[in-house]
Amino acid sequence: MPLPFPATNPDAIVAAVRERLSPRTRLAVFDHVSSATALVMPVVELAAVCRAVGAKVLIDAAHAPGMLALDLPSVGADWISGNAHKWLFAPKGCAFLWAAKAAQADMHPTVISHGFGQGFLAEFDWTGTRDPTAWLALPAALDFYRQMGDGALRARNHALACEAGRRLAAAWKTTVGAPDAMVGSMAVVRLPGNRPATLEAAAAVHDRLWRDHRVEVPVIPFAGTLWIRVSAQIYNEMADYERLAEVVAGW
Repeated sequence: MPLPFPATNPDAIVAAVRERLSPRTRLAVFDHVSSATALVMPVVELAAVCRAVGAKVLIDAAHAPGMLALDLPSVGADWISGNAHKWLFAPKGCAFLWAAKAAQADMHPTVISHGFGQGFLAEFDWTGTRDPTAWLALPAALDFYRQMGDGALRARNHALACEAGRRLAAAWKTTVGAPDAMVGSMAVVRLPGNRPATLEAAAAVHDRLWRDHRVEVPVIPFAGTLWIRVSAQIYNEMADYERLAEVVAGW
């Protein structure tokens, strides 16, 4: 469904969703952090309005672990999935699926194995011949994340992403996609110029940045124009974004 962008406040998102719900709505799926726009969605409020019409709720929280403080049961969703390789320093393939107690009985893995009929945990514990290395690395990744500061790291990354977005927008005389309160450790900034909002145009900008300047950053066609999404992690510093600002401003 189309939502306001650039975003102004979470209430606008909730209102847009509420208008589109009806008693016929059976399942609502939301990002916790939108990949295209970097918006932190008001998932608690969204889950509440969906439950009010009897709809089940699935939250795609791919970017949330390590970026946001999480209390999964308090969200009020039926299912939440998330990745640990994005912001928790775990290997690719390390992810989780959380289900509310009431939603576990009717949930089964797509691959049926030895635990079939023995309950939620048993069925998902072993789903055929898979390499569990990435999952086994998660405790070490969590330990490292906590050693790096946990909540303090999240706050530092958030502040860096917000300031980077402001500086890029000022350098390019454009705009950021959302206020600080609606972003986590990523910010989306509109590119200058009048490039078409197509995948081909986005790929051309992305490839030029990498080929000519060794700058790796997603370029996203959205809302009629091109946007750049910058991320802030423990290894980033403001000089990274200042270089990006100079490169694009010089085109």
